[in-house]
Amino acid sequence: MFCLALEINGCKQLEKTETVFFDKLLKAIDARAQPSGGSRTRVDDDYFVIFFETPDAADAPLIMDAACDVEDILGKAQDYIAGFLLLIEFFPDGIQRDAVCRELRGLTSVHEIDDSLLAGPRGADLVRPYCTGENSGACLRVKERIQESGLNLETAAGFCVRPPVAGEIQEKLAAYIDCEKAPGIFLVYGNMFSGIRYQLDRALEALGIPFACRIFPAPSRTLPVMEIPGFEDIPQVLQLAERKLWQEKKMIFSHRGKMDFPFEEAFSAFSLAITAYIRLCERKLIPAVLVCEEFQDMPEASGKFLSPILRRNLPGWKLLPVCLSRKAGLGEAFKKLPVETYQIPAVTTDEIRSRVRALTGEKATAGLVSSRNAQGGIVSLYFGFLARNADQQKVKEGQESARDFQPLMRFLHTQERPLREILYVIQEASGLIPPHRLGDFFSKLDFTPAQCTDIINRLAQRGFIRDTKSLLPVFPELRRFLRKDSGMRKTKISGMLADFFYALWKEKDFEADYLLLDFFAENGCGPYLVEVFHSYVNFLLDTGNTAEARKLLEMKFPVLLSADMKLVLSCARLRLALAMEDEKAVAEAFLRLDSTQDSLYYGASLIQKTFYWLKRGDRKEALNCAKNAVILFQGKPDSDELGEAYNAVGLAMLAAGNPEHAIDYFLMSREQQTSNSRSHFLEGICRFVIGNYTRAQGSFAQAAAFSDKNYARRWAMSARFMEGRILFELGEYEQAGTVFQLLLSDIANFQYHAPVPVVYAWLARTLAYQGDTRMAACILDKFKACPEAVFFRAETDYFQQEYRKARDRLQPFLDFPYTGDFFPGNTPAWKDGFYFAENICVGNSGGTFLLRNLIRFFHAYLYGLGSESSQGAQMMSHLIRDEKPLHNDPFIGLYYYWYFKVLPGKQNPAFEDRLTVLGRATQNLQSRMSRMDSSVHKRSFTGKNYWNRQLLADARQNNLM
Repeated sequence: MFCLALEINGCKQLEKTETVFFDKLLKAIDARAQPSGGSRTRVDDDYFVIFFETPDAADAPLIMDAACDVEDILGKAQDYIAGFLLLIEFFPDGIQRDAVCRELRGLTSVHEIDDSLLAGPRGADLVRPYCTGENSGACLRVKERIQESGLNLETAAGFCVRPPVAGEIQEKLAAYIDCEKAPGIFLVYGNMFSGIRYQLDRALEALGIPFACRIFPAPSRTLPVMEIPGFEDIPQVLQLAERKLWQEKKMIFSHRGKMDFPFEEAFSAFSLAITAYIRLCERKLIPAVLVCEEFQDMPEASGKFLSPILRRNLPGWKLLPVCLSRKAGLGEAFKKLPVETYQIPAVTTDEIRSRVRALTGEKATAGLVSSRNAQGGIVSLYFGFLARNADQQKVKEGQESARDFQPLMRFLHTQERPLREILYVIQEASGLIPPHRLGDFFSKLDFTPAQCTDIINRLAQRGFIRDTKSLLPVFPELRRFLRKDSGMRKTKISGMLADFFYALWKEKDFEADYLLLDFFAENGCGPYLVEVFHSYVNFLLDTGNTAEARKLLEMKFPVLLSADMKLVLSCARLRLALAMEDEKAVAEAFLRLDSTQDSLYYGASLIQKTFYWLKRGDRKEALNCAKNAVILFQGKPDSDELGEAYNAVGLAMLAAGNPEHAIDYFLMSREQQTSNSRSHFLEGICRFVIGNYTRAQGSFAQAAAFSDKNYARRWAMSARFMEGRILFELGEYEQAGTVFQLLLSDIANFQYHAPVPVVYAWLARTLAYQGDTRMAACILDKFKACPEAVFFRAETDYFQQEYRKARDRLQPFLDFPYTGDFFPGNTPAWKDGFYFAENICVGNSGGTFLLRNLIRFFHAYLYGLGSESSQGAQMMSHLIRDEKPLHNDPFIGLYYYWYFKVLPGKQNPAFEDRLTVLGRATQNLQSRMSRMDSSVHKRSFTGKNYWNRQLLADARQNNLM
């Protein structure tokens, strides 16, 4: 800690007679001391002490500047002051202020008050390199401040290259390029300021490698950023199939943060990009080098796709991977790969001296060779040079907590305010918005385009930002120090940034909502935070990402106590609890939705109540809540929320067994929500339930394409599954099986396990209906705990004419009824193959969930085929007469046909007339067929569907057609 003692002769008298002047004098002294971290304390009438809390011994030049400026201020006031004495001294940490004042009194008491500046014994050793003076007892009497001549400083890239280190890296890389070493990963590691990238770039340049493919972490994404040389030329080196895949995947390299499943899909995209890069290098006859920078900050999951890519391309020296890191290891994912490590050596005192001598031709000063200053890092040393040789006045450095950053902050505090403000904005906006949008914001700060361009170029040259295109900070940790810089318009800039970010977010031009939440929380933007939180948690739940939604709901934000935030949390928790079928959490969250009509999010709570009542089977209350939400949002400009309300009304109508009218609301929702694929999906559900497979197929295809475009992979999978179901109902079993196989491939790529039992079961069902019962049984036997798979296994037994075995399989699910579930319309989940479509219409409108219906009727049908045929007919009669399947059950015609097949040949008054039952089945089939627009679909439905084909054959045989 530095201290500056100030003794003014006749201070008390001056304070009384020249009050205005005296106040101005003290203010002028404070104005000069405060930017360097000084705070003034009055010890007695004529004695003051300025304590510099922040600077340490390495900051002697800053304190020397401040002391000389205070001396100059006092010297200009000689007409009023009868003399003064200044004394600089350095004290170790932990010493009490009372002891400091006593020691300073002792040092100044032996000197006359003669307009002089002194340095105490410890302070003299530190400030002597920066001033001329003579000894005065134990102190140094300062005569003049040495004005340092400007050094011939280069850019960070030039200055920080250490030729011996770059030469060693070059030599090691050459051994791989010349195939003298077995293929492997070359890991270069060192501390934050060791200048690893600068050494590698010089080595690659010397080896004649003009460009390398680079991967580095980005703050807003789970995916790292990849810079691919010749990105636009990639299609030229790809084969036809690869080129098609590239068109689908290349968007990943510029993806937004608000996407479902971006990471799992990265493997194919990054793998293809690296393959193309290797081929481009082969064309140019240069080595293919993959540089993974800042490897210690790569997400752990990055290794899951990087390691197999490297493992595939290392043999034959196809690719030379170079990893740059602050750590000596690469992690578990790379454990079995060959790795050679090279540690960047720390900067030594001798190297510092030689560098100073090379730049200045003079011997290095004590301040420059301080080990604290360099911290073993060449970049730290570079900024230390810059700070000591800048012409501009030093300003306050803020309360630094990490000594490593002192040289950087010291340099920044010598720079003009616009540079610091632009760097501050870049640090705050990193990962939040596209770099090109920052220019729009800089204009709001009254910076001209030319001024911004110049400053950004200087920041890139000095090593503060990666380059002038991406504007990624090289030192993200610097953000917390910049926030303490009192010399900037931080409050104003933060407020303007909040408004700017919010406006971009409303335009949907944003990178990552979760980083935006942190920014709004840190800057106290409560209303913005609540709105973004509401949107983001709903996005996660919309896409079925319940794990991330739960994490978000567990985060702590400073506005949690606001009424709006409480309601938003309750809505999200209700959605999550409904999706997870957590009855206790559902009840708790629902209770918190009461008495909320004054909230901005009351309409959102009505929509969630709609889903709650749908789950409870109260269709009337669900429809009331949904219609009230529509009325509430119709007078507001937010079209997305109105679209959600229309969806809720449509779902309530669908649950009430009215899919025709529900379609109208889903179409209205689509007009309001242009960026949401759910309305396409829900419209497809309605048309599927009605039986219009032609239009349903179009709706699901649109939903899948739209979801793919926006990387909403769970929705795309759901839509493709329904496309497979349509093909199955049309009797196109082979095509349906192909769809399910492709879907399983996607599921494996995305590591999304929830659909696996359902899709495998339906794939097996297609095989059974094609006649491959052996393979179908082999698949279905792996899912014995899945009721749907057991039902399909019973169908397989039926095709093998093992009716008793089939009945025995189904019996447990009659003894312990399978309740199933229905699609709530807002979060994909996988219960069984009927979950997305029939269950919401059949089960929620008063019937039993569809799989339960099919099991009961098929079980009775199986009885009718065996020796207990009369018992089967009685069971079927009971189901038809007494329980009466709902009119909106799409398989009611199949139930009648099964009933016809088990009825006795002779008329029995205990049962319905056989021809009447067959007529009902035929009529239902013709009715459903009439709803299709495509004649091709009609022919498939009647001629290829296994049961329909048999039904029509029996109808013709009995002269019903």
